Amino acid sequence: MNDRLLTKLVELTRACHRQEIKPETLQVFHDHLTDLDPGDVCAAIDRLIDSNDGWFPAIGTIRGEVANDALGNHLAEEALAEVWREVRRVGHNRPPVFRADVGFTPAPQRTFTSSLTDAAVDSIGWVTICTSDKPEIIGAQFVKAWNNMHAREVKAAQTGQKLTTVDLLYDGPELAHEPAGARIRALRNGADA
Repeated sequence: MNDRLLTKLVELTRACHRQEIKPETLQVFHDHLTDLDPGDVCAAIDRLIDSNDGWFPAIGTIRGEVANDALGNHLAEEALAEVWREVRRVGHNRPPVFRADVGFTPAPQRTFTSSLTDAAVDSIGWVTICTSDKPEIIGAQFVKAWNNMHAREVKAAQTGQKLTTVDLLYDGPELAHEPAGARIRALRNGADA
């Protein structure tokens, strides 16, 4: 049993003045939150106490707050600005540079601060983003993809599931005319699942 987490849960019950919380309830919360990092959970509980409306939050709310913190908690528009910076820095087809003193230096690779941004870029396609003559449409598609993936990540964190990049890119059923797993193989560039 994590004493620090239990202390924070007791502190949360004191902040929730509109309802009575039984010790058994605290034990259930404790048991369902022990798989997360105690420091992250305590920080999330502190934020929930600061914004508390007097009601005790659900386990999923606490897990969602931890997930938002772990995902960087930034907006899709900020991620889009990062994508445009990388488009200007890297481009879609930048060749390696030759220098007489060093030889060939490799072309720069795109890097993002969040794997969620990388997955949203992959869902649209890097070359499509770089070469589009309608950046406002690409931007809107990116924001929609990023928001959907972020919501799915938060929901997965609330329920304790782990998502892979393939789960982020496609969340639908296999089509009747496709062999089982074809969609996953297509998203992984033909590699077997």
